[in-house]
Amino acid sequence: MSNNARKIAYDIIYDVKYNKAYSNISINKAFNKNTIDNREKGFVTELVYGTLSRLIYLDYQIEQFLDMRASKLSKQAKTVLEMGFYQLEFMDSVSDFASVDESVKLIKKVDNRSAGIINAVMRKRVKEGKAEYTDKISDKAKSLSIEFSISEYIARRFLKIYKEEFTRQLLSSMLEKPSLFIRLNKLRSTEAELFENLEQQDIYSKKNDIIDSAYEISGMKNIGSNPLFVKGGFVIQDLSSMLAVKALNPLPGDTVLDICSAPGGKSFYIADLMENKGQLDSMDISEHKIQMLKKRAVELGIDIINTRVMDATVFNEEMTNRYDKILVDAPCSGFGIIRRKPEIRYKSYEDVNQLPEIQYQILSNASKYLKDTGSLVYSTCTLEKKENIEIVDKFLENNKEFYLEEEPKELYPHIHNTDGFFIAKFKKDINKSV
Repeated sequence: MSNNARKIAYDIIYDVKYNKAYSNISINKAFNKNTIDNREKGFVTELVYGTLSRLIYLDYQIEQFLDMRASKLSKQAKTVLEMGFYQLEFMDSVSDFASVDESVKLIKKVDNRSAGIINAVMRKRVKEGKAEYTDKISDKAKSLSIEFSISEYIARRFLKIYKEEFTRQLLSSMLEKPSLFIRLNKLRSTEAELFENLEQQDIYSKKNDIIDSAYEISGMKNIGSNPLFVKGGFVIQDLSSMLAVKALNPLPGDTVLDICSAPGGKSFYIADLMENKGQLDSMDISEHKIQMLKKRAVELGIDIINTRVMDATVFNEEMTNRYDKILVDAPCSGFGIIRRKPEIRYKSYEDVNQLPEIQYQILSNASKYLKDTGSLVYSTCTLEKKENIEIVDKFLENNKEFYLEEEPKELYPHIHNTDGFFIAKFKKDINKSV
């Protein structure tokens, strides 16, 4: 693999670590900027996501082979070592010699003064093998933090919520590559056309037995250039998101609100189930994301979506009692989508402690926009109880006219083969509170 591919991966990793960039956006920008083939794109993607997903573990390993304090390393040297150690342990396609040699070449491009350190540390690691650590750390949360590269805060929260064995299984699954699901857009294509498209490209597909338009696929490359995708014949969407929309059960002719709609995946599925008939209002606080949603809706053949830039935490009296069904896919800590966005792994208490207040305010506002016999789905892509069942319980306590239509669902990567997700469906009955 060319050193250019490693330099591209380095730039992305450095951008995410030190400039707080989002990994998926940074990768897309890099691929648009640099001309590289599919093989190199695959290498960059694996190196970026793999390294970013194991930073705490890699840093622990690096420290065992340093003859100096890790804090003395430059940011450039530390990043190159993280990439190098990841290749040594987790990328079987890269030889030990290539890992060392290419790491030295890379550091000479970004911090030539550190070339000697990189060479020495990498060679020492090759000679001695990886360091063991589990018998040295008695603190369970700290040990899990290192082993699974998760912040100690998240490790402690999961240990408080779940049993240790369940936590280990959950965290282990969050280091695995997530399954890829696509959803047929019936407004633009048919199942026969989708199957023909997949077969022509030797893409394996398995139809889901819960969502009839969902398929788990593998082997698809360059999704963005797939002609049926460009046409709007299918969309990329995790099964968990589809299940939240399925719970809402939007029907043709309904008046529906998706109150936190960007980037639009759930709105598009709602429109599909409504057969593009009725009214769907898609709101979000981000003007940029709303514009992207509008553009994609046109590509998908959807014309019932009305978009609005609006802060969902601010009550809008004009919307009172307007909607048959409402989806509240609330902003959250994202602990359920760590596999897709590795930067989430390192969140602290300070990053998430205000979210429950925001989520409750959005849910409270949305409930007032619902008609007297309407249904509302509250969902998040987190596994944090404070953002899920505790929000539900508080809402039910303060809003007696609502009840749960069914038991809330918690989805786990290692059990359901989905993102970590929470779904609760409320029914409004104005007579119930009397």
